[in-house]
Amino acid sequence: MYWVSGHRSQKLKTKDIRPYQAARKRLKGAGAPLTETLEPALLDRVISGLFPLPPNIVPPRMVTSVVDGDVDREQAPEVTDSEIESILCRLKSRKKAPGPDGLHARVLAVTFPYMGETIRGLFDLCLRSGRFPTAWKEGQLCLIRKEGRAPNSPGAYRPIILLDEAGKALEWIIASRLGRHLSIVGPDLDEAQYGFRAGRSTIDALMDLKQYTKRVVERGGRALAVSLDIANAFNSLPFGVIREALEFFGVPLYLRRIVGSYLEGRQVAVVNGQG
Repeated sequence: MYWVSGHRSQKLKTKDIRPYQAARKRLKGAGAPLTETLEPALLDRVISGLFPLPPNIVPPRMVTSVVDGDVDREQAPEVTDSEIESILCRLKSRKKAPGPDGLHARVLAVTFPYMGETIRGLFDLCLRSGRFPTAWKEGQLCLIRKEGRAPNSPGAYRPIILLDEAGKALEWIIASRLGRHLSIVGPDLDEAQYGFRAGRSTIDALMDLKQYTKRVVERGGRALAVSLDIANAFNSLPFGVIREALEFFGVPLYLRRIVGSYLEGRQVAVVNGQG
């Protein structure tokens, strides 16, 4: 058992479900997980490449804030009925594998009518105290092989981190409140931003690009596309930059505190051939 500490866990967004399902179908009946079949030295290399050590940098201070006011004095609002209903709907529809606790989303959905108020109270306590439970920051790594890439390269493997469903529910509350703050208080995300947004995906971006080039060509013009790929961008972003950006954009203190707790001490368990 390897433990990779101090790194964020990667999760799939709603609109990524189609490519994820395709990858999952390839895994069915494929035998033991990749982490148990790779040579130890190669597995070490893959893990080091996918989860690099955090850079030792101090992000620059943003001296002016976009939003004025005493936002830091705002208390954490209680979890609402609509947030609970949304969580319950998400749990009922989820088909993904459970996290380390082995509790499937649908099982949690069945118990929600009996434990809902207890879970709501726990979420309220987390938001008020600014603490994200340690148990929900531990995930289990699954690797999916990418076609057409050298098998001895870390880039040939897509990491999927299995997390506990209860922790994901709290993540959703935090993410939805951050999104609401950006859309209402501002600045909102640009219209050209497709990733990590509800109702949008890379497929939508490609379709818009296709339509744009079609219009240009029909007018007798030419279109030039420039693509920039930042290797392992999600796992390489320094946490300090995230904290600084949240403060700069006037995010309420209670959200900044719990996001800070969420980013600290994250662990990924990797089961190798020896267990």
